[in-house]
Amino acid sequence: MINDMIVGMENLPNVFIDKIQVYGRSNGYRITCKLKMFDHVDHPSWKRIEMSDMKIKLVYVSEVSRIQSLNTGGSSLFDYNVGTSRTKVYSSTSFVEESVEGDYKSYSLIVHEILPFFPADLSIYAACFFENLGFNNNPLFSKYYGPMVSEKVFVNGEINALSSYFFYPDTNEEYGGPVHLHPEKGYMEGSKHSSAPHRELILVSEDNYKIQYFQFQDTIGSTPTGVPGPMDQLTDVLQSATVPPPSQTLVAPTAVPTPSPATQPPPTVATSQTLVAPTAVPTPSVPTGGIY
Repeated sequence: MINDMIVGMENLPNVFIDKIQVYGRSNGYRITCKLKMFDHVDHPSWKRIEMSDMKIKLVYVSEVSRIQSLNTGGSSLFDYNVGTSRTKVYSSTSFVEESVEGDYKSYSLIVHEILPFFPADLSIYAACFFENLGFNNNPLFSKYYGPMVSEKVFVNGEINALSSYFFYPDTNEEYGGPVHLHPEKGYMEGSKHSSAPHRELILVSEDNYKIQYFQFQDTIGSTPTGVPGPMDQLTDVLQSATVPPPSQTLVAPTAVPTPSPATQPPPTVATSQTLVAPTAVPTPSVPTGGIY
């Protein structure tokens, strides 16, 4: 159910990573992401001319230490600049209306990224932000960030088979807004703890239906092949978008050697339906964090 928490109740609106498709190639991967945002029908909070300068930052992170730092709050998307570390920025005006549900509209944007290598681990992060706010003497205040969302794509060389969501234990309603981890009470709503009343949440793991893997043949006119999954209904939408042709030549960065296809097989997708509690807190698939 869509509500104000889904739109965003903090400094900037929420952005969600709705779907991910991974296309395996002989020299790396092509990642296609569908980003999603929500707003009010009658009184938009961000889909209006006054907020047209708002942007969305998307970062692809493959280094385990950086993933851990972002997940634990040791760093933020503020530390990632365009042109480095596979960081992309998109205008909020590029999101197009997708559907209307009651008093809310959904908007989406499909984006693509080429990885000319085979990462053992890969997480994708996104957040809304403003930049160039005029605080030239203090760069920290020149950028203004909203809640951060993250999605694990590869874990130890395999497609991530687990996702998670939060719900209210007193009402069993699903919660889709930002969260914070309290040392005594566990997960709670809101990006940070405060004296204002806010409710406790429960984190639940489930099978990951956001991610689908395809294997490309690197020939002109080839089509992706792979194991069909529960995301097949999205395939036509994603394939109809303008994407780089599968035959294009990719050059790996000098700092990242391109492994041979013979020694680096495509990732496998875990098929076990038994959910095992992780030894560490998994990265939630809803926005986390706040002002950076």
